[in-house]
Amino acid sequence: MHKTAVKNYQVFPGNIKFFCGGRFITSKAYWAFGVSIGVLLIPAILNIILIDYRCPWYWTHLSPAIPIIFAYTFILTFSSMMRTAWVDPGIIPRNLNKMPPIASSINENSGILPDPLQFMTPPIKNVMIKGKQVELNYCETCLIYRPPRSSHCRDCDNCVELYDHHCIWLNNCIGKRNYRTFFVFIVTGTFLSVFVFAFSLAHLMLLYFNDPEQREFKTIANNAPVSLLLTVFSFLFIFPIGYLTAFHCYIVCAGVTTHEKLKIDGRPFPNDKPMFDFGSSFCNFIHSVCQPRSKSYIARRKFVTHPLPLQTIIMTTDSAGNRYSTIQRNTLMSQTPLNT
Repeated sequence: MHKTAVKNYQVFPGNIKFFCGGRFITSKAYWAFGVSIGVLLIPAILNIILIDYRCPWYWTHLSPAIPIIFAYTFILTFSSMMRTAWVDPGIIPRNLNKMPPIASSINENSGILPDPLQFMTPPIKNVMIKGKQVELNYCETCLIYRPPRSSHCRDCDNCVELYDHHCIWLNNCIGKRNYRTFFVFIVTGTFLSVFVFAFSLAHLMLLYFNDPEQREFKTIANNAPVSLLLTVFSFLFIFPIGYLTAFHCYIVCAGVTTHEKLKIDGRPFPNDKPMFDFGSSFCNFIHSVCQPRSKSYIARRKFVTHPLPLQTIIMTTDSAGNRYSTIQRNTLMSQTPLNT
């Protein structure tokens, strides 16, 4: 092998984009990710930057713990969001199981060249899991046998280990290396929405009951416009993000991924026990959420190393009917007669 001055992330195939020297990755739906960031930052801006309306009032009239809890939850939610969106989700390297080309027979006088993209049909490969034989699927795009519970993402155009789904709002796949941070993100995001809604509504209710002479909607809206806006804003997001959190809590305890859940629901007998069930909901939860993050497989910041190409054998026939084998390696070619 020889090393080049090009790093792996600069020539990496697929639809993902690298930035900051290959340290972070993202996909192509920039607009959706921008919307997600805006939705998360709006409550923070209204609660922290506009302190004349919110933080001092909570600190003085209710408890100092309220703005502190909000700030901590927001930091945890935002950091989990960024780590989920910009980290390698578990992309599997390509060309690990590339099939050798078929030896083609051509005629010198015909001028027909063999198809260099023609490959052999990949043989069936099975692995034993809990005493059962499981057939590994071959990805013709990545040229690999996919490990169990892995799948090829059409949006990113890469195979991802322990593939859950592609999240357009985070602009990344959710897989083995970022599912834990994704789970933390949706749980804390749900808590943040409920927290903002509850205390924004409490602020409005206290203003309503503390001043009996000014109980008109217009007066309350003028006195606490931020609380009114956040009450409506957070209420609209409680149900969708809450449903997403409840769904992932369910599949985590069941020992399946979103991708597997959709496949199970389409089977004739959807009540079959999942193959990767660990015996209890608690064990499934620990295995899915609490396991340490593995290292990236793609070595994106390392320099590209090119192995010497394999020999290509092409069968040719001359006008006299003699067959030759043409062996090509790099730029060297030699011909050896097979029969005379």
